Amino acid sequence: MKDEDIIPGLNYTLDENDKVSAIMTDVQTYVDEMTAAFITGKQDFGKWDDYKKTLDKMGLQSYLEIAQGTYERMQKQK
Repeated sequence: MKDEDIIPGLNYTLDENDKVSAIMTDVQTYVDEMTAAFITGKQDFGKWDDYKKTLDKMGLQSYLEIAQGTYERMQKQK
């Protein structure tokens, strides 16, 4: 695998890091719980759209925007 094929770690600013940490702590807990529920059958896959909506409400889109902005900033610094 070439180095350029590997996604680099993102170097967030302090403000970005605070926002990412706040969002991803809750998101990761929810994802872990729901993954187990889907796998074990405790949650029906018919609830997948609700799962995605909940992730959006938890701020996943904000995280993705921050990560994209950070990635683009890092690419300009090369």
